[in-house]
Formats: sequence, C-alpha cells, structure tokens
Amino acid sequence: MRFEFEGREYQTRIWQPEDGIIGHIVAVDTETTLIEAGKIPDFVIGQAFAGGDTVYLIHLEHLLLFFETHKNQILVMHNAAFDTAVVTKEVGFDFESMIRTQRLWDISILYRLLQLANIGEVPHRYSLALMSETLLAITVDKSMEIRGAFGKYRDGTKINYTAMTKSEIKYAAIDSIVTFYLYENTFPQVKEISPGKFLTHKIQLMGDVALAQVSRNGFGIDLSRRADFLSEQDQRIKKAKDQLVKFGYIHGKPGVQKKLFEILNSFGIDLPRTAKSGKPSIKEEYLEPYRLQYPFIDAYLSFKTEEKLKSFIVKLDKPRIHAKFNGIMTTGRTSSESPNLQQIPKDNRVRNLFVPQQSHLFAIADYKQLELCTLAQVCLDRFRKSKMADLINAGIDLHRWFASKITSKSESEVTSEERGWAKACNFGFPGGLGIRAFISYALKSYGVNLSESQALDLKGKWLDAFPEMRLYLEDNLLSRHDFNSLGWCSAEIAAAIFKRIARGEINSVRGQPYSPETKEWALKTVLEDLAPEFAGIPHGSPEVLRAALQESVITRTGRIRANTDYCAARNTPFQGLASDGAKIALYELIFAGFKVVNFVHDEAIIEISKKVNLELAKQKIIEIMKRGMKKVVPDVDIQVSAEVSDYWKKL
Repeated sequence: MRFEFEGREYQTRIWQPEDGIIGHIVAVDTETTLIEAGKIPDFVIGQAFAGGDTVYLIHLEHLLLFFETHKNQILVMHNAAFDTAVVTKEVGFDFESMIRTQRLWDISILYRLLQLANIGEVPHRYSLALMSETLLAITVDKSMEIRGAFGKYRDGTKINYTAMTKSEIKYAAIDSIVTFYLYENTFPQVKEISPGKFLTHKIQLMGDVALAQVSRNGFGIDLSRRADFLSEQDQRIKKAKDQLVKFGYIHGKPGVQKKLFEILNSFGIDLPRTAKSGKPSIKEEYLEPYRLQYPFIDAYLSFKTEEKLKSFIVKLDKPRIHAKFNGIMTTGRTSSESPNLQQIPKDNRVRNLFVPQQSHLFAIADYKQLELCTLAQVCLDRFRKSKMADLINAGIDLHRWFASKITSKSESEVTSEERGWAKACNFGFPGGLGIRAFISYALKSYGVNLSESQALDLKGKWLDAFPEMRLYLEDNLLSRHDFNSLGWCSAEIAAAIFKRIARGEINSVRGQPYSPETKEWALKTVLEDLAPEFAGIPHGSPEVLRAALQESVITRTGRIRANTDYCAARNTPFQGLASDGAKIALYELIFAGFKVVNFVHDEAIIEISKKVNLELAKQKIIEIMKRGMKKVVPDVDIQVSAEVSDYWKKL
C-alpha cells in the first residue's frame, strides 16, 4: 500500500524473513487490543521504519524472528516499557540485553531528559503527537476511533490482517515514521550534551520498565478492613468538627470561609497573601508553624488531615490497586498517581489496609539513611573527603551520633526525641533550607518545635560536625562572575551588594543609597553574565534575583537539571543520585523474578510465597538492593533493612 505523509510518498509491505535486517537504526511500534489495568494487552500488528520510503508491517507469525534478526541493531520506541512488554508476553523475546548494552532507546525519555537539561523542568505531557508537533512541526492523528480499533481484528491466536482498512494501516505506519525522525532529532542533542552517559537514559529506561511491572502487579487491599477504617474515620472527622465548633467554626455552614479568616486575623500572625484575592493563604505549610501556639490552628489542621485521609482511602475501592508511576520528575525522584502510593501516611492504621495475596507475605525492604549516603558520595567526589562518609563507613548511626554532639551525651544515652532533633537537622540542612523553612520542616516532619535561636544553634553545630557541608552549601555565585569587577571592595562583598540590588534594595545595609554607577554595574554588567534577559533593567526585584541565582547541576550519574534555584541545586545532586540507584535496584529485583507491588523512593514492597525459604529470600532482596545502589554510590557503605510481614508495616 502506498500513502502520502508530510509531502512524501511511502509504502508499506509485510516483513518477511528473507528481508533480513532493514537498517541499523529501526523505529518500532505496536498496535494492540485495548489496555486494561494490570494487564498487558494482546499484540495485533507491529510497524518498523528505518528511513527511506518503506514501512515494514510485522505480523504475529514473524514477530519473534523480526526481533531476533534485529537484536544487534539499534531499536527505537516511543514507550519502550509498553511495547517491550507486549512483545515479550506474545513471543517471549527478552529485551534485557538490549537495555543493558544501550541498543534500545525510548524517545519519550530522551525528550524529557533534554527538557530537564535545557529548561530545567520535565514536561508532564510527552505523547507521540505532542512531541511530533513540538519538535518536528508535524501533526499526527491519534484519534481513539482508529487507535482503539485494532483489537477487533484479533480472535484468540488468529488475527485478520486482510480486514484492516487503509486508514488504519496508514495510522499505524505513521507512528513508526515519526518515532524514527524524533530519534534523529533528540539523540544527537543528548549525545552532544552528555556523551557516554546520555543524560542517564539507560537508568531511566530501566526505571520505566521496572515501574511499569510494579503497576501491573498491583497492590492488594483488604476491603473489609477498609470498610471498618472508613467507619472509624467518619467518627474521627466528626470529633474534629466538634472541636472546631468550640471556636465558632462550623464546617459546611454558609460564610464559614469568612469566619476562618476572622479567626486567623485575630491571632495577628503574618501569613503570606494569595496573589489573586490578597487574602491570607491557608495552605497547611503556612499554618503548620503556628500549630502548637494556637489550639484552633491545631484543630483545623487535624480536621483537614483526617478529611484528606478519608478522601484517599475512599479511592482504594478494588482488591488490587494499579497505580501509575512516573519515573522522571524534575526533582529527580519518581512519582505515583491514581492513587498516589508514594505518600501513604506511616500510620500503621492505614498501612494495615495493604495486604499480600493469599498464601503470600510482604517482604518490606528499605535503604538506611540513603540520601545521607548519596550526599556523602557527592562530597567525596567534590572535596575528596567527608566526615559524613567516614562515619557511615564506620557503621555509625548519623542521627544518634549527631544527637550525642548536641546534647553532650553518650550515644547510648540519646533518647528517641533527641534523635528526632538530629534527624531533622541531617535531612533538613543539606537541601539549603533557611532557618524559618527549617523550623517549619522540623515541626511538620518530626514534631520538633524549635525557636529561631535554637534552630540557628543547631545549624552551627551541624556545620561544625560535618565540615564539608560548609563547602557544599556555599553559594557558587563567585565562580560564575568575576565580582572583582566592582573595583573598590572584595569579591565577597561585591557579591553581597549585587544580591541586594538585584533583589530591589536601593540602600546598603547601613542605609546609604547605592550610587548610580554601582547600580549600573549590578543591573547591567553582572546581569549580562547571570541573567541576560534582565540586563539593563532600571531596578531589581525578587524575580530578578531568583533568575540570577539559577544554575545548572548534574548528578554523578549524568542527569542535568538547568535553571535550579539555590535549594534545588543543593538537593538535586544527592536526591537524584539516590533515585537513580534505587531505579537500578528495582530493575534488578524485577529481573531476578521478584514480584514488587509498590515502590516508595527508597523502599520496595515485594510479595513472596509462604512456601519459599523466607530468610533466604529476604537476604537475596537485601543483596540485590545493595548491589544496585553501589553501582552509583561506590565509596559509601550501603545498608538495607528488610522484614517479612502480613501487611505493609513501617520499618
């Protein structure tokens, strides 16, 4: 069949064994039956394009031989996790070797990594049609009318290829053509930016393949326990509402929002205002610091927490939940939705609802202080030494050790509450949190209530305890512009002056107005280097300063994130590294045959049969997870804890 697409004429032909290898780089796509949650759909027809004017149609009878013939070529797909699963299910072809040797490429992953490296954000949408429109200026028809039509041609193991319409065949063929040209567009850019590591494409592909399998496996729910929980939750919500009534706040009553603002205004607290209405923002993150000081705020936040928890549990209405996972987020971490299984409260009342299938147990395994291990590795790479790494490699619990430093106690005398203080410091300060942000973080995450002076004291002791952190947290502004250009002061003072002027300040810290020459130096000379889009503006603003402080960062695995602010630039190197190592470990668990049913950043939940040697299975899981992480964290000791349980318990 011949057809026209974007001003060029193409033809389709059925691939036959005698055709052999059709090209060195081959774009492949599959059309399937309709997709159902938790299931791999059945293959109907495949399409392959290697440039030129011919699209090869792959029928079921030749599917295995086609991939065997091309196993040493470069294969390109748009959604490799999906297409490889379809082919493997149908004919048993194993793509594992192609993934490990980087002969399988996913253009949606390349696109997302490129956007992260060039713009600083991972796009939420990356369909074939959108990528084609964005990168090639080509419109691709992805109407469900044709997209969902292929399943009707398959009846058991028989597929009626002769009944397919020309429109359907053209629709399928175009997908492979566009996939090929998108690879030609994206791969050279990735190779130029990141030769060899290719912006971590291999790791992200491993992650996508593994997470797709986790989604298909599903996470079990005990619906009887769920019903009991919801009944009890209704009582907890009623109790929380009754508490609010005592303050004059009646949920659901007309004018209740106005009453909320009246109560908050009566406290005289300084809450950020929303840009749209100018009213105080009632986001939980802004109210949390005042929780212990004002009983109403505590009651209000408790009510919102219970209400939100109920709305989440209501959605868990099937015996098996198949969440969707996104392997590449801007932060470097993964995410989960429909529902979000990565933000389940650590409350065992909730986790008790998640259970393994009959005759099975959960093996729950997680990394110990993982992001501190990756932070220590980053410091070793940058500074060739790290107190944090030394302590971890000596088998010391960093939280208990630092708690002993701030309390002047021996480690054995440290209480769990004191360890919580240290934990807040160890996980809060590395990301560059300011003191007010740290106070809020410590309270919300660990229940630690700190004054500003206490927080400042803790930060000073933390920096003394881990000297490399002073270098790690140092603002790298001085390395991005020669601040000696101001001429009459040190580079450090000049950088501080620039920040004030760029932020919009017109006077020095002593109250003296900045001279026109100094303002021109800051807003023209310096901004031409740091934020050229603002160079020459008459005065600064917080937006200008944010733009000037943005920088690109790279993980030791090779993923680049552009235009980060100060905190993101401190978080990304170790947070992204931890995520990459966890994806490798997750892939290895799946490859070893383990049924992983949920994945939460540094934790894997695996269903194992009661009939197997549980201790042996647990040790194998630990070993695989440690080995996977050591591929990206070679110089810091990695520890994994694991436990077997009949529900998803917190370790």
